[in-house]
Amino acid sequence: MRMTESVILTLLRAILITSLAWPLAWSMASLWRSETRISVLIRPWIAALAVIVWMVPPLLLTYAWNRTGLSMIEGELVYQGLLLTRMTPLALLLILCGPRQESSSSAEWLGRDLARMHRPLPKWPQYRGSWSRWKWALALVLLFTFQEFELSALLGVRTWTDDLFVDHAGGLPLNQTLKLVIFPAVIALLLALAGQTQHSFFVSGNLQPHQNSTENRPSKPGRWSVVGGGLWLVLLGVMFSPLVWLIMQDAWGMGQYLWQGGRQHVILLNEVVTSLLLATTATMIALGLAQYTTRSLTHSAGRRQFEFARWLGYGLLTMGLLGALTIGLVLRGLSVTLADVTGWRMSLPLWLLAGVVIKIFPLAWLVESMLQSRQPAAALSLADQVLRLHGQRIWRRLAQPEMGFDRTIPEGFPTGSTFQKLANWRFQAALKPRLWLGVLIATFACADVLLTALLAPTGMATGTVRLYNFMHYGHSAALTAEALLLAIVPFALLSMLAMLISISVRSQARRFPGTRPPAL
Repeated sequence: MRMTESVILTLLRAILITSLAWPLAWSMASLWRSETRISVLIRPWIAALAVIVWMVPPLLLTYAWNRTGLSMIEGELVYQGLLLTRMTPLALLLILCGPRQESSSSAEWLGRDLARMHRPLPKWPQYRGSWSRWKWALALVLLFTFQEFELSALLGVRTWTDDLFVDHAGGLPLNQTLKLVIFPAVIALLLALAGQTQHSFFVSGNLQPHQNSTENRPSKPGRWSVVGGGLWLVLLGVMFSPLVWLIMQDAWGMGQYLWQGGRQHVILLNEVVTSLLLATTATMIALGLAQYTTRSLTHSAGRRQFEFARWLGYGLLTMGLLGALTIGLVLRGLSVTLADVTGWRMSLPLWLLAGVVIKIFPLAWLVESMLQSRQPAAALSLADQVLRLHGQRIWRRLAQPEMGFDRTIPEGFPTGSTFQKLANWRFQAALKPRLWLGVLIATFACADVLLTALLAPTGMATGTVRLYNFMHYGHSAALTAEALLLAIVPFALLSMLAMLISISVRSQARRFPGTRPPAL
């Protein structure tokens, strides 16, 4: 009964947050699509702030707010404000990159012209195309709000995820926990299926907006567009102000902690390296699976490959949208069952790796669908052919008397040549976007708490779970420093790795034009 009440309360709160985030996102989408000077100026800032909102670990935000000594009512209001701050950019992304509308601009113009000449036409055909995008965004925003865990963990807010996780950690048997998760999992499954009902998203993976729709025409932003964007910026500033104040207040203590060194720094470094290896491996697997499924569904493929990719993508998407808690409990149950049947327990974190891959697969699918729908496929294919043909004609021989024979190597492109520019463009269009979006996905995966707590093998260094436990018992400059390091260091290291890969691939493309470029 208590679990049912938590599920209903969480669902009602999710409906409230979705109903508030939707008009804000819709007004910001109208501002984003317009081609005025102010719109072009603020687009990069909105995108950067949206990335920051999702890259800052939720535990760090709630730790900063929890230090202010919130009451129960204040904690509920702060929790809803933090949810609204995070879900508005998500709704904006889904509105801008949702499935194509079914009505074109020509059909809408014809309907308006006929309405002026004759009696008004029914309204439902006009809004049919928009409703498909509304359903996509509303269902997924409601789903992600319903599954949220990290923000509520430290604020004392009642949610079904926090209640179930605390009960299971407190000794509730796994079989009873799996029974209790069935009801919220069914709700999440229905919302996930509602978000996948668009044929253009599920079958073809085409997420680019319809360019001929009246929704996407350049226009001046309305008054409500500016008001919606301003309200979100004000809310963002209010919700992040305790974190800024916490960093300023603990700056001296954090500096002393970092200067002293000691064994704790070695432990923290081990935790960061472990998280990076796990998140990077999971991101590469998830992006590889997403690339295979989307390419098999959008390019020419045999029927067997098409059906396999379709069901693989459908299954991974559905499991990934069920949420981290459901994924972790199901995989934990499978691992326990397998251990009881075979008597073999894995010491490697393979179950944890599988859980992280499933969790981030919907995000990887979204990234791949967006990139493949917006990339000039014909131009990229032609660039590949030109680079290969040109690379076969510029071989030169390099004499090596000490080796007793001549070695044939590719000469490379002259600096500033057309072929060098073509190779650079090929890299910029194909690999670079995936590389940096992969950095963001891996950073997001590093902040996972639920899967690590449920599936990590005994003795595995887990910094997020350790900080989650310590944050319940008080505040200190050392704890603040470790939380900031676990949030900043993974992103910094992954960014450095991405830059090194970019430089290496670009130089390789210049030196060895005859090599086959990586597949899109």
